[in-house]
Amino acid sequence: MHDQQPTILWSLVSPPGAHLNQLNWLHIPFIEISQLAHQINPGNIEEAESVVVTSTNAVPALRPFAVALAATPMVAVGPATARALGEMGCENVRVPPQHDAQGMIDLLEAAPPRQPLIYPRGKLGGDTLLKYFRSAEIRHFSPVVYETRPRGIDKIRRQLEHGDQPDIVVLGSPSAAAVWQELSGAISPAPRIAAIGPVTMQACAASGLDVEFTGSGDAELLVAELLDRYGAIA
Repeated sequence: MHDQQPTILWSLVSPPGAHLNQLNWLHIPFIEISQLAHQINPGNIEEAESVVVTSTNAVPALRPFAVALAATPMVAVGPATARALGEMGCENVRVPPQHDAQGMIDLLEAAPPRQPLIYPRGKLGGDTLLKYFRSAEIRHFSPVVYETRPRGIDKIRRQLEHGDQPDIVVLGSPSAAAVWQELSGAISPAPRIAAIGPVTMQACAASGLDVEFTGSGDAELLVAELLDRYGAIA
């Protein structure tokens, strides 16, 4: 099953070059999120004692097992992922103070998870946690349940090359930071950068990008906050 619907953030900001309240917004990138056909093995759900979730993109793969997982201890990377799990009915979700893989590892070391655990992950991610699980000899299932792919990047590059420079670049995921780093080299002066949440902000910092505003992980709140802060920009 493929989920190719626009993200919430994308639907709020609208296509590149669009002007919202006199602001020229650029949402990087067009991300296509595909829920992969090989979902979680029901037998693993029955056996698992805890769950580790590093992205809201992994939550749809867990929804068919919402009843079975309602009371299962979980660790979510950040508030947005915790909210998505809560909306699914999960009642026992912890969030580390540091919203990244290392923060999750610190939390897991302070209060070791019950084993085995399930770690539903993206196709291109998860190395840090997987290495930790293996080194700590934590029994785990780590099915690949989704993948993200940038699309429309050539169109954005052409717009930038023709001088359609944004006032604000809105980065909705860590992968977006890498894409914008690649695209932004020729732009001067550099536009403001807004990150949807702490995880994306940390990815920006690792890529050498200067983030002016970091949201809480909520797309609707991010857009409202940006309009409140920068709405007078012409």
